[in-house]
Amino acid sequence: MLELAGIRVRLGEAAPEGFIPAHEVLGESSPGMLLRGLRTRENLTQAQLAEALGVHQNYVSDMERGIRAVSAAMARKIERLYHVPRQIFL
Repeated sequence: MLELAGIRVRLGEAAPEGFIPAHEVLGESSPGMLLRGLRTRENLTQAQLAEALGVHQNYVSDMERGIRAVSAAMARKIERLYHVPRQIFL
């Protein structure tokens, strides 16, 4: 999509002339952004993810926005649900 907009992005720190490093375009990742990405990849709403995790939709929203940290217990639930290492959320 960025290419269609005329933005040339290169992943990684070293960016040749004419390329913009990905972190400058996308910003730094966070546990909340990772959670949102996983949820979106699975085509789930916040309410659907909340039900799968046994929490209220507001809890998921707060984690995704970085208002609430992902606890160790919640990271374990996410790990089981998405089959990803829980450490990426801690």
